[in-house]
Amino acid sequence: MKLQAQVTLDLPQATDSQRKSFYEVLNTEKWCKQGNITTTWTMTFTENASPDGALKTIKEDLDKASKKSGASYTASISIGFAPVKVSGKPNAAALEI
Repeated sequence: MKLQAQVTLDLPQATDSQRKSFYEVLNTEKWCKQGNITTTWTMTFTENASPDGALKTIKEDLDKASKKSGASYTASISIGFAPVKVSGKPNAAALEI
């Protein structure tokens, strides 16, 4: 099974330009922004990834984005083998669980 990661970010006092630059780095590093959830990103790791290795990669990606954009961040990070599920109202274009 592949590890899944979900990161929810807060970029306090970031300008629109900093936010855009931060998100561009995450996109480059193969993160997927979750549709209608403002600052939630997910990634699926390779079969041989370990939780510790995944956490190291996540921190490196976030630090790289912070450095490039000049924006500071706070993140909530979840790593596990179950797929990330999103729920919302049917008209919110979100997956129902």
